[in-house]
Amino acid sequence: MFKIYVGNLDYRTEREDLQRLFQRFGPIEDIALAEDKATGKRRGFAIIMIRDDLRARLAIESLAGTKLRGRALVINEAIPKKGGKPATFKELRSGPLGPRAMGLNPRRGSSRNPRRGFGRPGGGSGGGGGGAPGGGGGRPAGGPPGPRPDGGPRSGGSGPR
Repeated sequence: MFKIYVGNLDYRTEREDLQRLFQRFGPIEDIALAEDKATGKRRGFAIIMIRDDLRARLAIESLAGTKLRGRALVINEAIPKKGGKPATFKELRSGPLGPRAMGLNPRRGSSRNPRRGFGRPGGGSGGGGGGAPGGGGGRPAGGPPGPRPDGGPRSGGSGPR
C-alpha cells in the first residue's frame, strides 16, 4: 500500500474532489482527510492510499503543482510519524514523579553553592574555594571555622574589643 500526502488543501475540499483528481492513476483504496479531534474542522491535508506503487509515484510526479480550489497542492510520498507527537516539557514536568524522574532537572550537577564545590567532581565539603582541586578548602566539613587565611579575626565573633 503506497500512501500519498496531499497538503495545502482548502478546508472545504471533499473526498470526491480528491477522488476525481487521483482516479485516473488507478483504483484508490482509501482517502483520509485529516480533521481536528476537538473541533472536527479539517486540517488542510489528506492521505491517499493506492495499492500500486508505480501508479502512485506517477500520480505524485504528474500532479506536482496542480491547483485545487485555487490552491497549489503539495504532493509527496507520505512519511510515517515516529511515535506520535513529542511531549512538551510541561507535560513531562506534570508527571507523577516530576522532572527528576525523567532526567530533566536542569540544575543537577551544576550547583552554584560554594559549600558544594561549584558542581565539580569530588564535590568539596566547604570552604568556598582555595585548597585542593575539588573545593575542600583544607578544613573538615561541619567543623568550626578556622582562622582567616590572612590571619585576621573572623567577623561576627565574640572576640576582645
